[in-house]
Amino acid sequence: MRKLTTALLLLVTLLAVAGCNLNKDETPPTGIPADETPILTVDTYVDQLSGIAFDYPVGWTVSPPPPEDAAGYAITLASYNFLDPNQPGVGGIPADETKVDVTFALPGSTVSDVRDQIETDVSGGFITLLEEHDRIFSDGASGLFIRGADTFNTEFSQIIREVGERVVQITQYGPGNALDLIAGSMHTASS
Repeated sequence: MRKLTTALLLLVTLLAVAGCNLNKDETPPTGIPADETPILTVDTYVDQLSGIAFDYPVGWTVSPPPPEDAAGYAITLASYNFLDPNQPGVGGIPADETKVDVTFALPGSTVSDVRDQIETDVSGGFITLLEEHDRIFSDGASGLFIRGADTFNTEFSQIIREVGERVVQITQYGPGNALDLIAGSMHTASS
């Protein structure tokens, strides 16, 4: 009996020292990191060439649409006015601001094609992968999440996904959760 009591006391002491809390957590995780503020108001952008629409934060600057004959192209969105050459951010992203590039891959491209190009960039020393995993969106579509750093050690987060018949890369530089908002809201404009 004495050995059992000693063993139980030792177990309780070890749990206390390890900081084990056997009580249920009173505040379940919300899915949004503490430093990320949810985006409450959005505008919708409809890309006329691809027929893909997506939401983005109200008040953001959006680049002009690409030429009508563009095959592979990008739309840039930012929390600052990158189009005005007199504003901060020309030639770089101002501190505490966010820039998102929505890149429409060439028609016929696959997520694997885009992932292969990323691997080529990694092999060439142009980017370093820090994290990579699959992502499933609320519409059931699958995609790939990547976090990395470029040659200037600027970190980025990226989602590659299919929308209809088109592959889209959404890349975010800077703080916030615009990446998830934009990637998660993508749909064909007719749906």
